[in-house]
Amino acid sequence: MSSITLSKTTLILSVVLMSFAIIAGVVLARPATGKNATWAVYYTDKLPYSRFVGYDIVAFDSDSYPAFKDQRRKDQIILGYLSTTEAETYRDYYDTIKGMNLFVGKSDLWDGHMILDIRKPEWRKYFINTLVPQVLNKGFDGIMLDTIDTVLYMEEEHPKEFKGMKEAAIQFIIELRQAYPNTKLMLNRGFPILQEVAPYVDYLLAESIRVEYNFDNNTAKYFPQDYYENVVAEIQAARAKNPKL
Repeated sequence: MSSITLSKTTLILSVVLMSFAIIAGVVLARPATGKNATWAVYYTDKLPYSRFVGYDIVAFDSDSYPAFKDQRRKDQIILGYLSTTEAETYRDYYDTIKGMNLFVGKSDLWDGHMILDIRKPEWRKYFINTLVPQVLNKGFDGIMLDTIDTVLYMEEEHPKEFKGMKEAAIQFIIELRQAYPNTKLMLNRGFPILQEVAPYVDYLLAESIRVEYNFDNNTAKYFPQDYYENVVAEIQAARAKNPKL
């Protein structure tokens, strides 16, 4: 396994939301009604589903989430979280992944997160044929795809050792869409491949584009305005390729 460790100060990854922290906001207008859709992301089961019934789109952790199956709104989209490039030691399937010889490093942001080589078809096959069905069978409408930035960063910083990670990430999402043509897919970030994968996803979560968090000293600061504007331009270009995004 490589000794590569991801820097806390240079890599922006998904920040796990704590017990009562709900991020909610407005996403793109619904073409049919002109109404803005509300959304929430929540990664634990501390709150009851009744606190989320008013949201149009909700992303829950796929293992720890409020019970919703018998209470949900019929027109609500509920997505289950899956990490695309990291294996978390607290997941039931961690030991299975560990035995597949896929690890290429570890995250320095989160203890117990091992980085996976998504260039290997074994991982993509396991994710698509095993993990996704497990989530959908719990009543979720689709998958929230997290941590794709991890391997994109690794190839950018170590182009020789991790050559092909970017292309594998693109192929990963294409293969997932082909396997589940009617399943809702939300991509978290992944801006370096957004133009290539925009036609294959339904939603984009643009996390951490206004504020940069420093894990070393627990402080935050605004990104420069031009960084934010560049990301917005990327999103607009992606919508040109997929107006339904």
